[in-house]
Amino acid sequence: MRRAYSLISVVCVVIFATGCKSGTAGRVISVTVAPTGVNVVIGTTLQFTATVADTFNQNVTWSVVGGSASGTISSTGLYTAPGVVPTPAQVTVMAISQKDKTKSASAMIKVTATATPSPVSVVVSPGAPSVANFGTQQFTAMVTGSTNTAVTWHVNGTTGGSRTLGFISSGGLYVAPSGVPTASDGSGGSTATTFTVTAVSQADNTASGSATVTIVPENQNNQTGAIELGTSGGNVNDSNTSGKTTICCGGTLGSLVTRNGTQFILSNNHVLVRSDSATIGDSIIQPGLIDAGLTPQTKCDKSQATTVANLSQFVNLETESKSASAANIDAAIAQVVSGRVDPGGNIFYLGATADSNGVPVPGAPHTGSGVAASVNLAVAKSGRTTGLTCSTVIATNTNTIVAYNKNCDGSGASFKVTYDNQVQIMGGDFSAGGDSGSLIVTQSTADPVALLYGGSDMDTVGNPVAPVLSFFASGGNSVAFVGGAAHQVIGCTLPNAPQAASRAVLAASLTVEAMQRAVAARDAHGPELLAHPEVQAVGVGASYDNPVEPA
Repeated sequence: MRRAYSLISVVCVVIFATGCKSGTAGRVISVTVAPTGVNVVIGTTLQFTATVADTFNQNVTWSVVGGSASGTISSTGLYTAPGVVPTPAQVTVMAISQKDKTKSASAMIKVTATATPSPVSVVVSPGAPSVANFGTQQFTAMVTGSTNTAVTWHVNGTTGGSRTLGFISSGGLYVAPSGVPTASDGSGGSTATTFTVTAVSQADNTASGSATVTIVPENQNNQTGAIELGTSGGNVNDSNTSGKTTICCGGTLGSLVTRNGTQFILSNNHVLVRSDSATIGDSIIQPGLIDAGLTPQTKCDKSQATTVANLSQFVNLETESKSASAANIDAAIAQVVSGRVDPGGNIFYLGATADSNGVPVPGAPHTGSGVAASVNLAVAKSGRTTGLTCSTVIATNTNTIVAYNKNCDGSGASFKVTYDNQVQIMGGDFSAGGDSGSLIVTQSTADPVALLYGGSDMDTVGNPVAPVLSFFASGGNSVAFVGGAAHQVIGCTLPNAPQAASRAVLAASLTVEAMQRAVAARDAHGPELLAHPEVQAVGVGASYDNPVEPA
């Protein structure tokens, strides 16, 4: 099979390549939607409008969260309510900017059977929190107009949520998924990074309230000390300024390799080398310019990032594409600055265990040269934009054509490269813009399989690791992945559904005598419980079901 895959377009529409943000003086665009908070009678229509700030491109892609059961919306924003009241009756309409698909906004409406509103109302708080992947958020629902204040919780219309949406307990405790959600626009682009959490009144299922949860992976954060891999990064010069508009980019610093005892960061050419435009010795920074700075005014600021490596060697994409003996990879390495990168090669969320909050600890890939991909092989990756995602290999002989551009804003010279026998991963949600450079590993042993570089709205592609290592080993060098023992990537089985309304319990509600009894029980039965391999720890605290009693 031969198909075209996207990296980055003229308007910074990014497909698994460098993420892009644009705006005046480093500010990024924003989207607003109107109206919101209104009622719509079944079978009727409502016109929505979207305003996109800081850009002349006002085009958006419209969608209705929950699918056709919650109604439909046209390309011009005309919403048509379903013929019956959906559950939940609260519906979310979303608009994604076509210039920068990481920017979106939503409006919440209520579908009713008649124009007469229900006397019952529900308000969910907080209304718009940001949550890290695998993180938690306690929601509360205030019900008025009924003595029955019980509610049923949904995530994107699914009762209790799911592993891909995040789970929510009967008490409103939300546990975020491992990866950031993505939404295809039909052209290979993404992403909407939000979910809708809804509380439906059990007294009147037409009454509901909602909150919008934005998932922000830890991979994007500015790290201090020796950084972990699977993180935001890129070339210090990966930006373009035209007049008052600055566009900056970034990708993923995927993994660590060693060559003749010296450690290097491994990523893509188009992440570290700006598609052949960089110079050996260039600073490689963390985070990438796209994430450098905490406010819109400081985005794209080189001083907000740290140099963690220096560009050392890369495949020249344009030259190799014209060569009969092409390297067939999009790869580059950068020599580590002493003390700036975890020497163990640990990657976010790739560990074999989770901490006390259920978040997978960082873990290194299996040291060595990796393994060859095979069809149906279960794989995982941890990247800048979507965090930890898990899927399967669907082909090992995919041929791809990728278009490259030498400037971050798409204004430079362009060229195409054809790759043969690439590893193809199922699902457009396996990665998104900014995940290029991520290391794809096996779920069962964390063995390196491929170097992610491109994709579409249906799949992801990566270079097999064997030719990647072979290229950098030319001249008799010894190259291998830095890592540890083989282990399961436990994050692919997480998160688990929460058991109670909140993980916050008050130890002060327990008497000293009660705690002493619980400690005695733990000490008596702890060794027996820990003999089971699935039991990682035994502790004492207040019971989730009855906080005045110990457990």
